[in-house]
Amino acid sequence: MKFLKEKELWLILFVLGVIILNYPLITIFNQLIFVSGYPLFFIYLNLGWLISIFIIYLYSRGID
Repeated sequence: MKFLKEKELWLILFVLGVIILNYPLITIFNQLIFVSGYPLFFIYLNLGWLISIFIIYLYSRGID
């Protein structure tokens, strides 16, 4: 990822976050399916949020 400039990479991360929360993907996971007692939609949103924060954390540590 060294060939990408910092602003370009942040823009890519933002666009990926928007894609995760986009309507077609949300409707795929908005089903009455439960995993360990939790709705699939709840797990999808929380995992997407957690993974995006982890990627941003890894990237910000690499800058310093």
